[in-house]
Amino acid sequence: MARRKTDPKDIRNPEHYFNRYVALEVKRNESEQAKFESKTVSLEELLTGGEEGLSREARTLLTDAGRTDGMEDGHIRRSLLAWIDYIENPELHKAIIELGNKEKVILTLRFHLCFTQREIAELFHLTQQSISKQESRILKKIRNAIEKENKRTGTGKP
Repeated sequence: MARRKTDPKDIRNPEHYFNRYVALEVKRNESEQAKFESKTVSLEELLTGGEEGLSREARTLLTDAGRTDGMEDGHIRRSLLAWIDYIENPELHKAIIELGNKEKVILTLRFHLCFTQREIAELFHLTQQSISKQESRILKKIRNAIEKENKRTGTGKP
C-alpha cells in the first residue's frame, strides 16, 4: 500500500483520497473493537462456564472482581455482588452484608453463579479443600449472625 499523501498538491482526486482514508479508519476501528470483544465475557459464558470449564477471560474477570484497586474493578465487583441487595430475608441480608469482600465473592461464585469448589479454587489459585473450609466458615458465620439476630429480636428459627 502506498504511503499517505500529506501534501495537498500530491492528491489528485481529493474525494477518492478522503473515502480511502475513511475506509482505512473504519477497518482499524473494527479490528480494535474485535480485540476488545475478545477480552470481554458474556453473562451466558460466565453462567455456563463453557463446555471445558472456565475460559481464561472468565477467570480474569472473576479474579479481578476480588481486587479493590481502580474504578473499573470496583464497578465489576459491585455488579458481581449486586444480587445481595435483592435478598428479602432481613437477617440473611444483614449477615451477608457484614462479610468481607472475598467471602462475598466466594458466596457469589458458589451459590449465585453455581461454580464448583474446584473452579473457585482455580480462580483464587488455592486448593479445593481450602475453598471447602472457607465455605464452611462463611456458612457458619452466616448461621451464627442469624441466630444472634433472632435471639436479639426474640423471634424463632428462620
